[in-house]
Amino acid sequence: MKILYHIPYPGGIGDDRTIYDGYVYAFTDLGHVIAPFTERDSLPEIFRDVKPDFFITSLNMIQPHKNAETLRGYRRSGGVVLMKAGIFAETEKELFRLIREDYLADIYAAELEVPDFQRFTGKELRMLALAASRKYHFPAAPTKKYACDIVYVGANLPKKRDLFRRRLFPLMKKYDVKVFGSDWGILDRAVLHPLAKLERITLGTGAVSNFRIRRQVPYEEENQAYASAKISLNFHEQMGDGKTFLLNGRTFKIPASGGFEICDHVPLLRKYFAEDEVVMAKDDNDFFRKIDYYIAHEAEREKIRRKGTERALRDHTYHNRARLLLGWYEEIIRARSLAS
Repeated sequence: MKILYHIPYPGGIGDDRTIYDGYVYAFTDLGHVIAPFTERDSLPEIFRDVKPDFFITSLNMIQPHKNAETLRGYRRSGGVVLMKAGIFAETEKELFRLIREDYLADIYAAELEVPDFQRFTGKELRMLALAASRKYHFPAAPTKKYACDIVYVGANLPKKRDLFRRRLFPLMKKYDVKVFGSDWGILDRAVLHPLAKLERITLGTGAVSNFRIRRQVPYEEENQAYASAKISLNFHEQMGDGKTFLLNGRTFKIPASGGFEICDHVPLLRKYFAEDEVVMAKDDNDFFRKIDYYIAHEAEREKIRRKGTERALRDHTYHNRARLLLGWYEEIIRARSLAS
């Protein structure tokens, strides 16, 4: 099968790149061909040239009003479209019309819960969580380079800075804490980040982004970072509605790599990991209590770590997600066959 995957800039440094890389490795390993649709491509032209069977895109990337007719034409010619959705405004009447009148996609999916999606659009919204990549996220032996009490691997995002102030920084007064990621240091934030943006506009090669990644934790060493710390922290990003949290990829990467994870309170996580697989703190006080407790109780920490790793590798890799998507694709093809 030929799969076309929408990633505006494959040379970036954010989650879009790691998600795409995870799917590329999984689909290729499963015997399929996957190609990118980028911001430098034309949708009609890439449909014509690649002739994909399955197109995976997102509402926030595809410019649905501009590309509605192209998407409908592609589907009428036999292609299947999966559209990722997210938080939306109730005023987006024209978007709701395009979805209701079946212009855009065969399948709608989301990485977070969007309770009102079906009410506004008339379409089912399926869950499609992020995952760990079997290429990079598997148990690693601890290394001296990353050995510490607590590690956090992630960007210094503005939306998370209040959490960092309340939870991450106080730990540095008591424990050996290592922090890796973009925008933490002045060189990365003030020099390399602007250079990466300029490169994206002018060249699109991703060389600066690759340099930024290798200065922190290279992809091939991410599992070592998680496996070498006693505790790996995970903080989630609050979405635009102020109450919904995206279940990020780190949720799955840490346990898959053999790390012990403590994260903030995201109830959706319990659909994927039990309490004895990943530890979740309900508030600031609970967070610090659990940090202190699990630092001091190695045997209990090890038991949870082991169970979390088993669960992540069994159920939460991009191979699992790719097989799920392939099943959805076959479901659409069968339904079309029965309807014809």
